[in-house]
Amino acid sequence: MRLPILLGLLICLCVGAFRSSLHLTAPPRSRPRRLRSSHCATNTDNEEWDVVVIGAGVGGLCAAAMCQRYGMKTLCLEAHEHAGGVAHSFERRAKAGTFKFDSGPSLLSGMSSMGTNPLRQVLDAVGTADEIVWTNYDGWEVYDRSLPADDPSSKFRLTTGASGAWEAAIERKAGKASREAFTQFKDTMMKEGGLSRNSALLPPLALR
Repeated sequence: MRLPILLGLLICLCVGAFRSSLHLTAPPRSRPRRLRSSHCATNTDNEEWDVVVIGAGVGGLCAAAMCQRYGMKTLCLEAHEHAGGVAHSFERRAKAGTFKFDSGPSLLSGMSSMGTNPLRQVLDAVGTADEIVWTNYDGWEVYDRSLPADDPSSKFRLTTGASGAWEAAIERKAGKASREAFTQFKDTMMKEGGLSRNSALLPPLALR
């Protein structure tokens, strides 16, 4: 999948945004660690910090980046050998082959342009969003493992956009009543005063 690569780049940009004053460190272990930066702290016991962030997941990196963005000397601590929290993938080997899984989300929406995605807003606030080459997607396959693989209903495609393909896929899979229920839910979210419309009114300034 391309997402782990994208998230890895995103993490690097967050770290790069505050590298000048932030130290990203992990506790020593017997084997070499992969978590390093050019300014990684080797001894922080006698140093003073304005902010200490525990955990270098996406949330911790965002918090640390924002603190450094506004001039705070920041220490970000991470127990794992990789920064990024669940923004990783892992492999499992079986007789059928090697399979790769996402530890966290497989898709992030609303990242390629300024909008309401909180992570995109953080990247805009620290000034690194334009350094990322975004990979867009128009849909994904959904597999229903409760059905035999040769059953036509065991796989269907959900798509983005307003073409109605998503609603059509829901109707083919679960019936007309399910399509109507989803359409009603979507209309409620998108109407004036709805959650989706109102969330668009939250500016990145609120993060500052």
